[in-house]
Amino acid sequence: MLVRMTGRVKRGGVTSGVGRIRAAFAGVLQGARAMVGTRRRPRLNLGCGDHPLPGFINLDKRGGWTFESGLKDFATESVAAITISHALMYVEAKDIPFVFSEFHRVLVPGGIIRITGDDTQNPQSLAFGGWTGDEPFVTLTSPSIVGGWLERAGFDVHQVDENTTFFSDASICQSFHRGPPHVFFIEGVRRV
Repeated sequence: MLVRMTGRVKRGGVTSGVGRIRAAFAGVLQGARAMVGTRRRPRLNLGCGDHPLPGFINLDKRGGWTFESGLKDFATESVAAITISHALMYVEAKDIPFVFSEFHRVLVPGGIIRITGDDTQNPQSLAFGGWTGDEPFVTLTSPSIVGGWLERAGFDVHQVDENTTFFSDASICQSFHRGPPHVFFIEGVRRV
């Protein structure tokens, strides 16, 4: 169920993470078929890992795509929305300006980028100071850090919760890895 609230969409009846994963895998082919031959603008799920979303173009390093290689296969102002969950921490700081300029370039005016990430500046977060596990972070992420990147790239920045979005539907909302205070949700709206 979606409830429209002051330019934002709120998702109700959140499905479990496992249920959403199963639904995503089951719907990948159906979603891709639905986009073929239509004038609907694509939505991108970047750095998707094990979480492809139905109806999205899902790109990940396992398929040969990287943030650093950009979005050269997409025309300027051709993408409706971008969602990224727990992937920007693997992009080196020196590459961030280019990566965010590519997000801005491909999104239509008014297009939305949604970023879900680990809050490495919150002392209550399990990722405080950065993750040092099997795939250590190379860049720290937090609402203030990512908000700054978005703002410098030309986006209006909005902190949102896991179920609220400025996009026309809740399809870009991802919450596979914990919630606050460990994780933050932020959106950028491409200025018109």
